[in-house]
Amino acid sequence: MDKAGWHEFLVYALNRPLAFAIIQLAARLGRAAHLPSIGTFINDAEIAREVLTDTAHFDSHSPGSLGVLITQALGAYALLNMDGPEHRQLKRVLLDVFSTKYISRLLSSVTDPLVAGLMADLAAGRTVDFVAFMKTFASAMACAMMGVAVDPAHERGAYADMFALATEFTALAGIGKRRLSAVETTKAHRITDRLAAHIRESYDSKTVRENSLAQRMRAMGFPFEAAKGVVIIVMIGATELITYGLPRMLALLVDSGQMARLRARPDLLDQAVDEGFRMVTPSNVVLRAVTADCEVRGVRFRRGTRALVVFRTIMNLAASLQTGNFTNTLTAHYKSGYLDQTYPINTSVFLAKANGTLGASVASTRLSTLPPSRSPGPYPSVRSTEALW
Repeated sequence: MDKAGWHEFLVYALNRPLAFAIIQLAARLGRAAHLPSIGTFINDAEIAREVLTDTAHFDSHSPGSLGVLITQALGAYALLNMDGPEHRQLKRVLLDVFSTKYISRLLSSVTDPLVAGLMADLAAGRTVDFVAFMKTFASAMACAMMGVAVDPAHERGAYADMFALATEFTALAGIGKRRLSAVETTKAHRITDRLAAHIRESYDSKTVRENSLAQRMRAMGFPFEAAKGVVIIVMIGATELITYGLPRMLALLVDSGQMARLRARPDLLDQAVDEGFRMVTPSNVVLRAVTADCEVRGVRFRRGTRALVVFRTIMNLAASLQTGNFTNTLTAHYKSGYLDQTYPINTSVFLAKANGTLGASVASTRLSTLPPSRSPGPYPSVRSTEALW
């Protein structure tokens, strides 16, 4: 195992050892593996693609899916618990919302001062905690997207509070969890009520906040209850993706020697970011409920069970089959201008998500501003980096 792969292994093994062990076990059992009381783990890209696009036999809102937990916490209109035409229409709207213009304005108005401070530290030769920086960075973006009016004198405290709420919310989910308990539901409502209060203030405000996703959805005709669920899910997803995915992706580029190469070929940065996110896979498992008996490429699924699409296994298996390790894979792709990507995942529709667009845009924009003479510091501490499930 190369250095980049070893660091990724530690992130998972030290933060979520049981879930990681289960995924590792399932990965050794073939293209798909059924584990009693959990579900069928899908380790093959083509099977995964068919499951995720087959709405006749699999869905995101029936018992066994993540959507059940989301509905308990947020109600029926929250993106991740939706299926069919309504879901596709909402995704199209969100992809339009997260345009390049919106992302650029959001970054320039909200995070430029933070990045300027980071740049100053790096230029002065000081060591920076990039994970801690990204927590503040992502929370500042989340506040702006929600339309939260932050008092400059207390902004760090507000950002820390926002990050804590997002982390508490995502901690309620898990590989084996099918429903929230009464205590967990009460906790989820406490979190979402606090977030909803911020969103309501922005939604109703007559003061235009051009970065506010709540106001943009109001302008598109969404009632508050619909806008609330979507804004919370997008905000939490973006916070998690940027906070945990971007430092790991950056560390991967550093560990594999790609940062030095990219300074000589900055035109390849966007492709390198896409490739980095594929390999660190911030969203590791996607759950689907099996709503009818069926067979997909020789794998049988029984009604009432769960299908777990394991992105991490699919991505890393593809990488190891090509070259044997992360560094060799990235090196091979760099030499071809990232045009030789043969991941079977590319044949699917996995990356067409608003959060993926946001994360990649943020990463490309901010990595391009790092000083050319310095690396961004050591790999972030595994004690402060959390694997997402």
